[in-house]
Amino acid sequence: MPADRVMVDANLAIKWIVSETGSDKAKTMRREWIQNGVLLLAPDLILLEIANALWKKVERGMIKRDAPVFSVPIEKLVPLDLVSSRGLVPPAQKISLDFHLSVYDAIYVAAAIKYQCPLFTADQKLMDKIPPGEVEIKILENIE
Repeated sequence: MPADRVMVDANLAIKWIVSETGSDKAKTMRREWIQNGVLLLAPDLILLEIANALWKKVERGMIKRDAPVFSVPIEKLVPLDLVSSRGLVPPAQKISLDFHLSVYDAIYVAAAIKYQCPLFTADQKLMDKIPPGEVEIKILENIE
């Protein structure tokens, strides 16, 4: 698979915005990718997922509603090239049913397959559900 592009999911991208376990590593990876000219891809759905994750963090008291993160558009916080989810829904539905994933998670898998690049995530459950050979999935905690 080409090393010139990667697919990023919301579980990884949120770590670029909010300090939590794995944030330093995720930020280092992002910095290295950008320095090396790697194209960072994600389905456009990622913006909604990040907004929802931020809402959850406010609801759980993990961040404040007036945190600086809310003064900047999400698109500026996560420097990604967004790809349309529209054509990814049919393959994502199949992946979802075949591997018992949410359609939201399956969209990232379908996108990685379509764009022939590895999927980077911080979601071990996602990685565990997709058998080797379907798509290359890299989990944050296993990346050196």
